[in-house]
Amino acid sequence: MPKILFTDMDGTLLLSDSTVSPVMKETLNRLTEAGHKLVLTSGRPLDSILEVMEAAGLFYPGTLIISNNGSLIYDCSARSPLMEKTVPFPIVADIMSMADEMGIHSQTYTDHDIVCRREDKEVIHYRE
Repeated sequence: MPKILFTDMDGTLLLSDSTVSPVMKETLNRLTEAGHKLVLTSGRPLDSILEVMEAAGLFYPGTLIISNNGSLIYDCSARSPLMEKTVPFPIVADIMSMADEMGIHSQTYTDHDIVCRREDKEVIHYRE
C-alpha cells in the first residue's frame, strides 16, 4: 500500500547548507520508486522551496509542498496550488503596526518577496 512521507525541510531533511545528504537522496529515490509520495513542508515561501528542490533534485512524481507555514499547498506535477489561504493586506498592515508598537519584529510574504517594515537583523538572518 502506498504511503506518504511528510517532512519538514530546515533542520530535518536538509543539511545546514540547504542540501540533501547522499544517503537521504538515495532513500528518497527508493521511496518514490516504490510508489510512495513525498510532501515537503516548510515555513519558507514557495519560491525558496522550489529553488532548493531544483538544486537537490527533489522533483518526484506526485510531490506536494506545504509552504508559508501551511497557507499554501502546491502540486509540483501540476505546477499549481491545491489550496491557498491568505490574510488581506489591510489586516496584515494593522498586525505589523501593533507589532512595531510593541517592539516585535514581524514579516510576511507575497508570492515572491519578504515584506517587512525595515531591513533589520532578523530579516537579514532569515534570508541567510
